[in-house]
Amino acid sequence: MNKFIEKKRKQQIINTVDRTGVKHSSVGYKYLITCVESVLLSGDRCFKVKDIYEKVANIHNVRWITIERAIRIAIKKANEDIKKKTNKEVISIIVDKIIYENY
Repeated sequence: MNKFIEKKRKQQIINTVDRTGVKHSSVGYKYLITCVESVLLSGDRCFKVKDIYEKVANIHNVRWITIERAIRIAIKKANEDIKKKTNKEVISIIVDKIIYENY
């Protein structure tokens, strides 16, 4: 993927995550972005969330449970319509929005 496309995709992910109301100051924000990137790069929308957590944990040099917890806490503090969803649901919603915005 060329740099322009990568930068555009990253901005698209950030814009979509921002619409969920997850705060930039939350540690879960950067982990959520990396999770979405990982799912998009894999091309597999039927994913095991723990596998994604483990990939992201390796990237950020933390344990997978740290990723799960940080995202869960960030979601609980987000917009009303998203705060009652699971981490996997939120990741899937963001991935779907990005995929279908491009069609």
